[in-house]
Amino acid sequence: MSEPQPPLQLTPQRSRCLALWLFGLHLAGLLAVWQSALPGAARVALGLVVIGGGAVAARRHWLWASRITLTWHAEGHWTLQHPGGRIEAHEWAAPYAHPRLVLLRLRTGRWRHCSIALCADSLPGELHRRLRVRLRAGQTAERGM
Repeated sequence: MSEPQPPLQLTPQRSRCLALWLFGLHLAGLLAVWQSALPGAARVALGLVVIGGGAVAARRHWLWASRITLTWHAEGHWTLQHPGGRIEAHEWAAPYAHPRLVLLRLRTGRWRHCSIALCADSLPGELHRRLRVRLRAGQTAERGM
């Protein structure tokens, strides 16, 4: 039998990689709207929606990213600590773990979900690796392998 693992505490920093992806994807969306065959007013309206979505995403990334702490407990649940308080969460869907990106999808309440993207530059390298190893070990254990 293996010993229970200590809680894994993550304090993500602002990610330059994620910021570039957000900017690039919203710019591509604007270009697609511009090149579409929609009437002028519809293009302007849809362009404003894309710009608004980009502003919301940028605000979340820059204001929220460096102000949270995630703790993964050995029992399998998560604690999100943020300026507004503390939230207990459980995995809602299988996480995605890649050397450059980890996606966590957490259930924070009966009808509430939270997705967190952690690029490789948002955590120290060793901590990012430990998170990926634990996530993969958890997926393997769930499948019974």
